[in-house]
Amino acid sequence: MKDEFVTINQLLDQAIMETRQLSYELTPSVLKDFGFSAGIKELSQRLYTPNFQIQCSIKSSADLLPPEVQLSLFRIIQELINNSIKHAKASLVKIKVGLKLNEVTVSVSDNGIGFDATAKEAFNKGLGLNGIKNKVFLLDGTIFFKSSKKGTTATIKFRNDSSLAALLTVG
Repeated sequence: MKDEFVTINQLLDQAIMETRQLSYELTPSVLKDFGFSAGIKELSQRLYTPNFQIQCSIKSSADLLPPEVQLSLFRIIQELINNSIKHAKASLVKIKVGLKLNEVTVSVSDNGIGFDATAKEAFNKGLGLNGIKNKVFLLDGTIFFKSSKKGTTATIKFRNDSSLAALLTVG
C-alpha cells in the first residue's frame, strides 16, 4: 500500500505542476502586476538552463503599451522562444524590444540551426507560426525572418497608436 500512496502523491504533484504551468501560460499575471518588461524577464528566468540562455534588452517604455498589445507581444515572443528550443536547437536567444516615435520593433534572434523554408512555407507548416502571423496582422504590423545555419532572427514592426488596443479587444 505504501508504494501505491507514493505513486499517487507523485502523480498529484505532477498534475499540480502542470496545472500551474498551464494557468501561467493562459494568463501571465506578472504582465498585469508588474508590466511587460518584468513579464519577459520572468519568462526568460523560468526557461533558463545552463544549456539555454536568454538575453533581454527591453526599453522601459514598452510597459506603457496598451495591455492587449503587451499580451500579444508576450505570446509572440513566447512562441518564438519555444521554436528556438524545439526546432532550432538553440542555446542562446536574444530579445530586443524598442520604441522610437510611434514605431515598435521586436527582434528575437537565436543561434540555432536555422531553417531552409521560405517564410510562406514555414507559416503553412506550423500552427505556432500561424498564430504569430495572426497576432502581427492584428497589430497591423510586419514580420520578417532572416535565417541561416548560424541562427534565425524574427523582426516585427508595427505602429504604436491608440487604435491598436481597440482592434485587439474586438479581435
